[in-house]
Amino acid sequence: MSDPEKMREEAIKLANSGGGFFSKLFGGGNKLDEACELYTQAGSRFKIGQKWGSAGECYETAAGIQLNKLENKHEAAQNLVEAGNCFRKAEPKRAADCLTQAIEVYIDLGR
Repeated sequence: MSDPEKMREEAIKLANSGGGFFSKLFGGGNKLDEACELYTQAGSRFKIGQKWGSAGECYETAAGIQLNKLENKHEAAQNLVEAGNCFRKAEPKRAADCLTQAIEVYIDLGR
């Protein structure tokens, strides 16, 4: 699968199917991990095509899942930095918001 739009659509499906309390108990976190992986891959492909807004959205969405559902703060912060770097080329205000959020996560982690 090399089309970033298709990757993003698949990530959305996985994220929507793997987020409840019971699914977390019975292995639903794997679907969320897969969704995050697809979002970051799609973000990378969008970057190659210089579609900075779409790339930033993919990284930002992955960060949201990692932060709020998977509680993986380190990877969330990394994706927020990636999102900020992408948005810097398209939406400076949004870039600042992502980077500020990344700083807050890193401070929370003690870095």
